[in-house]
Amino acid sequence: MPTRLPIIDAQNASNEQAVAIDEFSSARGGTVALGELYGMILNSAEACRRLSALGAHCRYSTGLSPQFTEAAILGAVHGMEFEYEVRAHQAVARAAGMSDEQLSSLAAGTGEGLPDELRVAASFTRHAVGGEVPDRLFEEARAVFPPQTLVDLAVVAGYYSALRVVAGALAVGAGG
Repeated sequence: MPTRLPIIDAQNASNEQAVAIDEFSSARGGTVALGELYGMILNSAEACRRLSALGAHCRYSTGLSPQFTEAAILGAVHGMEFEYEVRAHQAVARAAGMSDEQLSSLAAGTGEGLPDELRVAASFTRHAVGGEVPDRLFEEARAVFPPQTLVDLAVVAGYYSALRVVAGALAVGAGG
């Protein structure tokens, strides 16, 4: 079944779209495939550029470890049952040194076997994508993280929530 929108890549991109592809790739350390989701988002080059910049901040500019970042992302995407991003980030988390047991714990939302910092981050983002972080969890996070990290965790949740909405509207991963 055809996709809802064309999937843009380097071979069929306009000049403006090519700039967005270059920015996407360079923010992620070099040549990176856009994938189906960003390939469709690229139908609006400016939206792609802006979302991509926020995503790059969430993944690479917070100053947090790759394991921490991936635990936070997986907390959010599991919380929304966003399988497209779950698949992508499980591979990244494994490459960052997370075990299958830790990944299973993140999928279940239990946090068992995770260092406290990763457990709290994943729980924070999982609740945030649901619309609210309970006071008790916020206070636990505040005891562990500085204000900047709390904001970054909320932004991670917001970014992946936005991607989930776009993926749903465009039927990304559904084949039509």
